[in-house]
Amino acid sequence: MLSQRQEKRTATRFRTSLPVQYRYLTKVNNALTHDLSEGGLSFTTNDFIPVNTQLFVAILPKDEPLRAGGTVVWVQKMPYGDRYNIGMKFTEINAYNKARIATLEDKMVRDAF
Repeated sequence: MLSQRQEKRTATRFRTSLPVQYRYLTKVNNALTHDLSEGGLSFTTNDFIPVNTQLFVAILPKDEPLRAGGTVVWVQKMPYGDRYNIGMKFTEINAYNKARIATLEDKMVRDAF
């Protein structure tokens, strides 16, 4: 839907591929994140999810799920198929889960070296 987006992020995203579950309409779906920050995430799905849709997600690192609610802020159809990249801004996330995301980012940076 948006091919050229203006950068509006307030938190730096880091690349990570973590399982994520999200509720859309009446069912729970599974996906993998592309990136993650304290402010939001992006993931790929087979579902077209319109901009401004409210979603609840559970990001599934190895320990306990990170739960958050948010709004879809951009959608990009992938070429050659019916898959979509979805960008979501968190609007409901507690301080504990924000801190866990920051800890995940720190760990990934340390593990990269």
